[in-house]
Amino acid sequence: MPVPAARDLRMRLVLSEGIVFKNTWGYQNYVEGNTIYYYLPTLHHGDYETMFAEVAMNKIPQNNSMGTFYLDYQDLNLNQKSMGPYPIRLESFAPNENGEITDPRVREAEGFLSSARGLIDMANKTVKIGSLERDLSQHLNPSPQRADVVQQILVETNQNRSIVKILIDYLTGINNSLGGNKYEKELEILQNYTHTFANVYNAHTNNGE
Repeated sequence: MPVPAARDLRMRLVLSEGIVFKNTWGYQNYVEGNTIYYYLPTLHHGDYETMFAEVAMNKIPQNNSMGTFYLDYQDLNLNQKSMGPYPIRLESFAPNENGEITDPRVREAEGFLSSARGLIDMANKTVKIGSLERDLSQHLNPSPQRADVVQQILVETNQNRSIVKILIDYLTGINNSLGGNKYEKELEILQNYTHTFANVYNAHTNNGE
């Protein structure tokens, strides 16, 4: 059974001057000014947890410090502990001949981030497809108006299929470059989406719409 190592983890990332917050992923979080706050109820022994923060640089920060990370938590005896500050340095990662990041952990994280972004894009398009499909009932079949809605559905569906293919190829490339055994669950999900979007596309083309 997993053994807790820490509870009530409260983390904060304080961005340096010139570093602008764009987005973040990972657990409960909120942003105030130049500080991102994260919360995690429990961390178990052996856990490896990841949080992403996307930032932009208006200028190169002093001492190459992009920000500072702090951590407060309770140990198993309910003692309050504090760790940090941990400076986060701006590092340059040497690319390979294809312009790809070669650091294994950074490259693997890059794949997870790209997958998350792609899933968000697909979710937004899927919501739009659902709305368009509900609009179909408002138009006679056949009719120019209905044909226009169907065409919009096919465009959105094809864009989702394109996103899926790009992500599969991208994650497979990173997986191969890292020796395999990466992104198994992510690739399985994407393969399922391949079939789902193909079924949506075929449903609206095979019906003569």
